[in-house]
Amino acid sequence: MNENNIRKEIENKWYESKGFNRKHILNSSLFYSKERNYEAYRIAKSKLVNIFEKLKINSECKILLAPCGVGDDIKYIRNVTNNNISGIDIADNAIQIILTNKCIEDAIVGDIASMNYKNNKFDCVLSILFFHHVLNEGVSKYIFELKRVLKPGGALVILEPSSFYPIHWISRIVLKIVGNITGYVEGERPLNPLKLQKALIDARFSKVEVFAASFSHHRFPIKVAKIFEKFINPLLCKMPLIKYFGWTVYLIAQK
Repeated sequence: MNENNIRKEIENKWYESKGFNRKHILNSSLFYSKERNYEAYRIAKSKLVNIFEKLKINSECKILLAPCGVGDDIKYIRNVTNNNISGIDIADNAIQIILTNKCIEDAIVGDIASMNYKNNKFDCVLSILFFHHVLNEGVSKYIFELKRVLKPGGALVILEPSSFYPIHWISRIVLKIVGNITGYVEGERPLNPLKLQKALIDARFSKVEVFAASFSHHRFPIKVAKIFEKFINPLLCKMPLIKYFGWTVYLIAQK
């Protein structure tokens, strides 16, 4: 089985799996809830509106979600892009869900490392929580392909968990002891934002910006997350060096 088919099988299994062990004490309401998880990602992804404003992305711009998953990220950009959105994902199951729910009409099954889109097609490409799934393969081939489909002056917007975030160090040790109680994808792990930044620079993007999306972990109580959102995140998100230690980190690369 080639590399592409292996990755496709892994991602499809993830959509089908029930790997999250709800009976484990670490996944009990004391340590986790869907609401906490949603709020943490909402805080991080809601910054896309400000990013689009800064990049001057409007309703006339063509946006690519790569990967698009099941369309969960569309709600954060829908009002800005006026439905001018395309999506690609290697998982057949994800595309089936997104088309059934009519989140995006232009959603296709495909490999981000080798897309059928023409050169210079999109004004902006969003790659949300993707690269930490393909670290074992290497990120360069994906970066060059995403750059290829961007228009000159277009922007690649990436959101990823940072390996520098202290709680990630602890959680990796815990998961080695208790096993995969959260159903994470094989090979998935937080990435080094400095290495990803270097890969973007090596791909000759004209400008690469990095800042923390949030310092609040998705297992923090919602009240704590909101305190971080209001006071901690604005203070530290763009601070030199500290910005790399966010729970999640944005990288914006302009072609």
